[in-house]
Amino acid sequence: MAPATNEGFRPDINGLRALSVALVVLFHLGVKGAAGGFVGVDVFFVISGFLMTRIIDEGLDARTFSYAAFVTARATRIGPALAAMLLAWLLFGAFVLPPSELHQLADQAVSAVSFWSNKYFLDRSGYDTDGADGAWFLHTWSLSIEWQFYLLYPLLLKGVSGLRARGDDARAGLGRRVGLGVGLALVGLSLAHSLLQSSARPSAAFFLLPARAWQLAAGGVVHWLAREAAPPRPRSRALASYGGLALVVLSAGWLGLSHVDPVGPGWRSVLPVLGAMSVLWSAHATNVFLSNRVAQSIGRWSYSIYLWHWPLVVASQVTDLSRLHPNPTRALILFGSVFLGWLSFKLVEAPTHRRRAGGGRPSLAWPVGGLVVAGAAALVVSATNGLEHRMPRAANAREVVAARESDYFPDACSNFAKQGRDLRRCPIERDARRRVLVIGDSHAEHLYPWFHAKSAVSVDFFTEAECPPAPHFERMQASLHCLAYTTAAWAAAAEPRYDTIVLSAFWTAIGGNGLSYCHADATGRCTIVHDVEARRALIRQELRTVIRSLLAAGKTVVVLDETPEAPMNVPHRVERERFWFGHVRLTIDKETLRESAWFDELLAELDGTPGFHRVSFRPLLCGERSCQVYDEARARLIYVDESHLDPDWVVRNGGVFAPFVKAPGPAR
Repeated sequence: MAPATNEGFRPDINGLRALSVALVVLFHLGVKGAAGGFVGVDVFFVISGFLMTRIIDEGLDARTFSYAAFVTARATRIGPALAAMLLAWLLFGAFVLPPSELHQLADQAVSAVSFWSNKYFLDRSGYDTDGADGAWFLHTWSLSIEWQFYLLYPLLLKGVSGLRARGDDARAGLGRRVGLGVGLALVGLSLAHSLLQSSARPSAAFFLLPARAWQLAAGGVVHWLAREAAPPRPRSRALASYGGLALVVLSAGWLGLSHVDPVGPGWRSVLPVLGAMSVLWSAHATNVFLSNRVAQSIGRWSYSIYLWHWPLVVASQVTDLSRLHPNPTRALILFGSVFLGWLSFKLVEAPTHRRRAGGGRPSLAWPVGGLVVAGAAALVVSATNGLEHRMPRAANAREVVAARESDYFPDACSNFAKQGRDLRRCPIERDARRRVLVIGDSHAEHLYPWFHAKSAVSVDFFTEAECPPAPHFERMQASLHCLAYTTAAWAAAAEPRYDTIVLSAFWTAIGGNGLSYCHADATGRCTIVHDVEARRALIRQELRTVIRSLLAAGKTVVVLDETPEAPMNVPHRVERERFWFGHVRLTIDKETLRESAWFDELLAELDGTPGFHRVSFRPLLCGERSCQVYDEARARLIYVDESHLDPDWVVRNGGVFAPFVKAPGPAR
């Protein structure tokens, strides 16, 4: 999402950049109707690819292209504003953030200045904008992709430039056609790779250059086509410009209404790319939606707006503003993003532009110097564990790190994102005369420490994180295969060797307004049930049927009701409160349990049925009005994130399952 270049300035491109950054910012703010705004990044990539291809091609044509000068110019565009933003937030963190979080922010800054943040976040949290508390520089992944493209793409085009010759129109024309062919081949190969990855490894398709290069190359294809074809007529220009703009906006709206996950949208990402290509090809300078004064101003500031908006979103989560006052906070972030974007443009970007306009040669001293200073500051902060001396009780930071890295379920047992044929059960071998089966999502997995430590009988865990086992429901995310898992899990529960089935899951995920699921009927047709109450009723019906069938077969069914969910990451919040106030104040309002009241209705209905048992951690966690997240007596966290329990707490308090894992008496 690099800044605009002034070479051959086009107001339509500048306006398209304004639309792109507006889509992204509104998406990150969670504005209703903007859930498809993530396509703004796709549009940015197309614009960047178009402009870079134009610069390289014209330089090669004139025999003036220099790889070093090209890279220097790109660094001059990207580096100063990025360095200023990183340094500002490092300074902010030094005063406001506790050590472990400042340490995390510094590590992210290092990945940003090295233009490796796309791989950094892929290897860690992925792209979770709802739970991105602490992911301060997540948005720099797109800059890393662009920079990686800038380093490789000129070498590719220069490699085919031997077909050019100044003054030889035939060979120059052939060179351009070869360039077009290379661009089309790059689009085809990268797009095919992206579509495959969107299903197999969607996060990699989102974050890594090989699956994103087609969007940048698509912009290059527009440049080559424009050079080869006759200029479009005025009416065609207008039609292509307005039609392309409409395609970008409508595709964003459609993707949002369809609840398409930003990670792994598959072929759907082709639509905004085609729209952006159409606008670029049209070169229609008088599109009223793109050429007006507001769009032109936002377009000029778009790079800096993009740089500043996401840390403001994270800051609002850190301070609870986004939860307590959502709409005023959105307005404040929107205003702050534009204001800081304008300020960054005036104080950082514009001086560089003026120097270039005045004939100054691009130099790496300013951009590289700024990035070196930002990187050095980040390394110092990281080396001192987030300036740990600011917090006398260093154990606080270590406690948070321990919670973050706790391994409450063996990695080898994980079925996350696995296909049906790869699903496996995780055995705890004890007395083989009885065997218990635990099924569910990650809220079943965090029970593993207790069963491993306390069970007298053999237990199999058959779970898949992020897949609440509601029969016949499929999650609308290509990387997950929840329907295959759920079908296999309930089939396993019916096997004669299991006399007891334990069920635990985060039912709010499937019964709420956020994630999208469809319901498969007998024909295999999967229909999205948009109405929340209708979906909840259908889930209860499906679970009622399968649980009653197990009870009728003489099995014991044990269901853990839903664990209270904190409104933010508990370890982060606990450390912040100790840093800010000297003690822990966080609790969970008991009213949040209303989110799972619809599931509790099913449990109440089944209560008293022979063989059915409802168990709960709520009496251990909750008082009359609130639920605890921190054990003051033991000075230890109860939660390792928003809703998963600390393994040590589970081992100490999982006795509610003890009656169901007793060894059978001696044979007579």
